[in-house]
Amino acid sequence: MTTGMFWFDQEKSKSIQERIFNAAIYFQEKFGIFPTVCYLNPENKFTGFTENFHIEILYTGSIQPNHLWLGVKE
Repeated sequence: MTTGMFWFDQEKSKSIQERIFNAAIYFQEKFGIFPTVCYLNPENKFTGFTENFHIEILYTGSIQPNHLWLGVKE
């Protein structure tokens, strides 16, 4: 990954899918490209959603809960 962004969102009223989408929109505005990969903590595991946005979701304990690491996969 050559371009990446760390994102924190603990707003409980939003689903993790909404948080990813909001972060992805911000990422696109900031870097001019839509992210292709998102790393999450396994506690934030979910199903669905990403097929529509072409964001690959990967899980790692290196990311704290409610944090996202978005980027463009090489």
